[in-house]
Formats: sequence, structure tokens, C-alpha cells
Amino acid sequence: MVAVCLVSFVARVNALSQGGPAVGGKPPDVSSLKLLQAPADARTDWTKLKGKVVVLEFWATWCGPCVAAINHMNELTDKFKDKQVQFVAITDEDEADVTKFLKKRPIHGWVGLDADKSVHKAFAVNGIPHTVLVDQKGNIADITYPLSLTEQRINDLLAGRKLLAAEKRREGYRAGEFPQSMSQGKLPLFQILIRPSESTNHQSTGGGGALTALDFTLEELLTTIYPFTASRIITNSPLPLERFDVVASVPDRNDETRNNMLKQAFGAAFGIHAVVETREVPVYLLTQKSGSARGLVPAATDSFAAALGPGKISGVGLPIALLCQGLEKGLGKPVVDETGLKGKFDIELKWDQHEPDHLNPQALMDAVRERLGLELSPAQRPVEVLVIDRTPPKEK
Repeated sequence: MVAVCLVSFVARVNALSQGGPAVGGKPPDVSSLKLLQAPADARTDWTKLKGKVVVLEFWATWCGPCVAAINHMNELTDKFKDKQVQFVAITDEDEADVTKFLKKRPIHGWVGLDADKSVHKAFAVNGIPHTVLVDQKGNIADITYPLSLTEQRINDLLAGRKLLAAEKRREGYRAGEFPQSMSQGKLPLFQILIRPSESTNHQSTGGGGALTALDFTLEELLTTIYPFTASRIITNSPLPLERFDVVASVPDRNDETRNNMLKQAFGAAFGIHAVVETREVPVYLLTQKSGSARGLVPAATDSFAAALGPGKISGVGLPIALLCQGLEKGLGKPVVDETGLKGKFDIELKWDQHEPDHLNPQALMDAVRERLGLELSPAQRPVEVLVIDRTPPKEK
């Protein structure tokens, strides 16, 4: 998660492969799959696929992170279309639903229908997206995520090289508790814990009245519990620069209750006093250029996923309000939506930002104009901001 501007932007479905095949072992049978977009004589039989690198991608039309990874997987499919590599996207959904979806969001490889879910069960797929990489000898070379699969790793397998460790599927943990390696025992009925971070992996999960946020700055935490991006937070005194772990869960499983209690806890822990005010501040106006937003693709599914990083905003099922919040991160100022656009969109936006901590507003504005058909222009507008005052801790 990257600040509050896009709370779910790194939302990814965790999956554990418990009791399933392991790296180095033989993959279970997949011959029961009904294939779409494959030659008439094509079969997913390991004896026929031997000699090829096979990428099995478990996905679904309703899975936001799966849909968000389609472009990446299509790029790899196209790069290896003339080599001994076969991509198979496996779903347990109805054929009619999948066919309808593919008309809007094409998948360039084979699509395998697992009607009886037997292949999912054999591979112990408990969460998606879930990627299994099989080498030319028919052994499992990796179990990972689609975005961790790179051109280099496939080339390594084609060259007969053993893969070095890539991103492992993360140890699962529920919102409101630390990963198993960091805690023991059952989830408390109520807890709020704030401590200096012991994590080196910036990550978070939340919902149902619970929150786990590891390796976060105080400013990032504020944007998590208050509905304000960092560009809409005004601090009258410096905030601590350290990073913190926060764990919270409340009995009524309500996120609003959780956030209200966290506000009180932050006040006690950091001496923070927050007030919402309306101030006229410098902003960027987001408008349609020539009345056309050609780069905004109407969402092909009800699923949602988004990713925000230096020089990139991408996602599926995004309303314009979330695009604006992502733009605020890249511009360092509030963005006011005056496009009049409704609905949700699939968005892929990239711009030149070599240094994560150095913004490049002009490059972002140019990319928005060229890729999305929208215009960003500076202006002054009254907007709601969160004003933070802080009582320094008393000296002992």
C-alpha cells in the first residue's frame, strides 16, 4: 500500500500452496482442461508439453489483481510466441462468462477451463493470482505471482539454467495480526499496537475492523486512517521520521470504529491533534481535452485492482476519484476532478520519474494528456485539508 491516496493499490491476493506440489517436483495432471484459443489438436498433457516451458496462470474475471496482470502476461506471451513456451490461463468459471470477458480483455495465450475445479485442487490453489512455472523437463521451476515472472527467468529456463530464488508467495496473515513469524496465539478480541518497525517489508492489509501496516511512516499511517492524501495534509510541526508497525482489530468489525480508535491512539502515542478545515490552496484541475478521454478504457469487469509507484499508475475498475488521488501522489498537490466522467475505467499510465523521491510534474501532465486524453492545469480552489498540530513529548 502506498499512502492513502490509493489504499488498495498494492492489493494483491495472498495465496498459500499448502499440501500442493513443490518446486522441483512434478506438476499434477492438467489434461482435463477444456481449451479456448488453442489449435484444434492442442492438449494439456505433460507428455505432449514436454520440451516446452509452461506457464500456468490461475486467474478469474472477478479477481482485480488477476485482470491487472493480463497486460504483463500478454507482453510475455507475445515475446515468446515463436519459442518453446506455452502460456495457459486457468479459470474455474463458466465458459460463457469467460468468453464474454475475453471479447473485452483479450488473453493472448491458451485459456483453460477447469469446470470441476480438479486442477485448482490438485495444485492447492487457495488464492489467486497464482503462477506455476514448469521447465522443459516437466519439473516445477517456480511457484509465484504473475508480476514476478520476467522475460529473463523464462530465458533462463530455455537455456537450461536453474532459477535463482524470486519473490516467494508471501506468508499469509490476516488483517489485525502480525505474520506467523512475528506473533503467536489467537487473534485478540480487541487490540491496538503501535511500535517502532521491526519489518523490512513495507506491506499492509485491512478490512472488517482490522488493520496490519508494517514499516510505515507516521504520515503514511495518517493517510490510512484519515480520508486525505499526503498533499491534503498540513502539518504545523515536524512529524517523526521513523517507521512504525501498527496492528489493530475491533470487536464490531467496523472500519470506521477502527479508524476512530486509531486516531485516539495516535493522539496518545504521538501527541497529534487533527482538524479538518477548508482552505484555498494551489491545485491541479483535471478536465477532458477536446471533450474526449480516449485513453480511458471502460472497465471490462466489476473487479478492482490498482498499483501506484514512481512513474506509474495502473489498475482495473478505477473511478476517476481514485485516478485523481493517484495523480496527487505524483504531483504533490491536490487534484480537483472537473471531467464530468462517470463509471469505472481500466488505466495504464506511465511517465518519466527516475528518482522515487523526486517528482516530475511536467512529465506526468504530458503523459495524462497523451495517454488519457485529459488535461491538468494549475489553479486555486477551496479544498478540505487535514491540519495536524503536534504536542512534543515531554522530556524525562
